[in-house]
Amino acid sequence: MQQALYQLFDQQGLMDERSAQSLAGALSSNSLQGFDYLKFKQSYQQLLAMGMVEEMAVRSAFTTAATMGLTKEKLLQTAEHYQNVLHREEKQFDAALKKQLHQKVDSRRDEREFLEAKINEYQKKIEDLQKQIVEFRNQMENAESEIAESKEKIEQTKERFNHAYQHFLDSISHDVELIKKYL
Repeated sequence: MQQALYQLFDQQGLMDERSAQSLAGALSSNSLQGFDYLKFKQSYQQLLAMGMVEEMAVRSAFTTAATMGLTKEKLLQTAEHYQNVLHREEKQFDAALKKQLHQKVDSRRDEREFLEAKINEYQKKIEDLQKQIVEFRNQMENAESEIAESKEKIEQTKERFNHAYQHFLDSISHDVELIKKYL
């Protein structure tokens, strides 16, 4: 019934789904026995869905409910019951929200202090890191000359391989031509 309740109150899908599901769950767990406001609303919504005019849908749903013993007073009392359920949910939500805000703010404050301490620690390390950067740049300059030298050797090896490869390939192709020509 929780999903049905959710749909009764959010037919256009405009509400936050998680909040609406929570409220529908509260209504469902506090539902009353017999024909009450929620069953009336369900009946009324079904009549509207069939294209019935609002006034006629309300009257028709109530007339049907009245045959099961529902009075206008009981309908209003049960509607008030569900309003009270929603008010309790709101109070519980507000209390939980305040608790969350307190926890999140305090934890963020602690995190901020931690980060501030880390910044101070890292500022002290910056000087050492700058020295290492100078050292690494010197190593990079040496590496550049080694890279160029290695690249040159690799290119020469590639040229020698390609030359030998082409020679083998040409030799085999020549032999194939001879075989075709003389055999």
